Amino acid sequence: MLDLADRNKPAHDWDVLVLLTDLPRRAGTQPLVSDFSTSRGVGLVSIPALGAFRVPQRTRNLIVHVIGHLLEEKLNLDPEPRRHSPHGRLTGRLGDVLAPTKHIPSDDDGIDQHLAIFGL
Repeated sequence: MLDLADRNKPAHDWDVLVLLTDLPRRAGTQPLVSDFSTSRGVGLVSIPALGAFRVPQRTRNLIVHVIGHLLEEKLNLDPEPRRHSPHGRLTGRLGDVLAPTKHIPSDDDGIDQHLAIFGL
């Protein structure tokens, strides 16, 4: 993810790069929805973590969320409260109960945080 950003962002004059993957991701036992690096301006979204219903809408909401993190400093955005969607939810009311999300710090070099799923 970081190497792709380093190669492609300058070549295309992109501010940020958000990659989508169909591979499930984990940090230990926690399923990961996304990773991001604000210093490198790159994020990764894992589609399988979004479930089987309303995937396009959830993907859009998550991409907006990740871009918000990536452009936070550049656009002077208030990091709190970080909203996942216009309704403040990434997965909807039921999804927030069954699979709430939480930002967790990353142990990986160059990655700021992961967005992980906790719950059922």
